[in-house]
Amino acid sequence: MKIKALNIKIPTGNSFSDAEINIPEGMIARCSIFTDDKPSSPVDVRLEDVNSEELHPYVSYKEYQPTNGNHYESRKKLNAKGNRTIRVIAKSRQNLTEDFDFQMIFYIEKESQ
Repeated sequence: MKIKALNIKIPTGNSFSDAEINIPEGMIARCSIFTDDKPSSPVDVRLEDVNSEELHPYVSYKEYQPTNGNHYESRKKLNAKGNRTIRVIAKSRQNLTEDFDFQMIFYIEKESQ
C-alpha cells in the first residue's frame, strides 16, 4: 500500500481553496483528513479528477476524519482508480476569520492482477 498526502489551507478572509495531487497506479481505497483546526464557518470538501469527474461530492470535512476504529478501517472508503491527478476542493459557507489547515491522506492499494 502507498500513502500520498496533500496539505490544504483556506486562508483567513477567504472561503475557498483547492490543490492537486498525482496518484500512482492502483486503487484509491480510502482517504482521510487530519487537522487540529476548527473553522469559523462549516467547511465542505469535494474530490474530483482534473477532468472534473466527481469522485466524491461535497460533504463536511468531518466526514473524512478518522473514526474510533482501527487505523486503516477508520478511514473513509473511496474505491476510485488511481493513475491520475486528483483535485481536492475545500469551501466554507462564509469567509473564515482564521486560517483552516488540513492534510488529506490517500491510501492506494495495488490493483489485483
